[in-house]
Parts: sequence; C-alpha cells; structure tokens
Amino acid sequence: MAFAERAGASFAWSPSGLGSRLATRTTEAWLAQPIDRATSVELAAGNVAIGSFDYWYARLGVSRRVGDVVVDLAYHAADPDLKRFGFDEHGRRTFATRLVVLQ
Repeated sequence: MAFAERAGASFAWSPSGLGSRLATRTTEAWLAQPIDRATSVELAAGNVAIGSFDYWYARLGVSRRVGDVVVDLAYHAADPDLKRFGFDEHGRRTFATRLVVLQ
C-alpha cells in the first residue's frame, strides 16, 4: 500500500519463508520526501519475525538523479541481537550506490 509514491507500508507472511521451515512475517513502512526534481530523502523501518526470533532494521538515505544515473547514499541499521545468531557482525552500515536507469 502506498500513498502518492511518497509513503507506504508492506506486510508479507509465509508458512515457511527465508529458507527455513518456520513461519516468517515481514512488515515495513517507508517515507520518501522530494527535495527538488532530482533529489529525495528516504526513511524506511521494518521488522522481520522468523518463528519466535524477531528483529528490526532501518534505512536512512538520500538519492540524486543525474541523467540516467541515480546516486544513492544510505545508512543501514539493524537490531544488535542479529550478531548473536551469526547473521551479521556489524549492525550499522553506510552505502554509496550508483544505479543506471535503463529505458
């Protein structure tokens, strides 16, 4: 569900998802705020539950379109409990991504 492509929410459920035999559920909400015609700021947060294991994640980013290229700088944060399960040693990451838009 999305409102004018700027805000939205999603929900997914599977009786045996993410390669496991356990029921999984994912919920996420996002907000994108345009700064000008080529630049926007995005915020997203979500929650994933696999059986009784439950963790959160978040993303804060800014993207800018230059011609057919979108440059995205983002900061990702995740529940610190993830490292107890061997998923990730670093719950926080910063990314710079260059995307080419094909038409």
